[in-house]
Amino acid sequence: MKFRCRDSWTINWGGDTFPEGKGYQDGPDIEIPEDGNYHITLNLTDKTYQFEKLND
Repeated sequence: MKFRCRDSWTINWGGDTFPEGKGYQDGPDIEIPEDGNYHITLNLTDKTYQFEKLND
């Protein structure tokens, strides 16, 4: 999974850790090891992300 800006891949952020980490431009896909619904927080100021799995 990656984050992209304004429906374009010109500006995109990936990362190599889950469930949280630091994203970087053109980084790798963030591997999500378990299917489900997640609350995702992306902080563009410090370029961090966090996934929190929701109860089904």
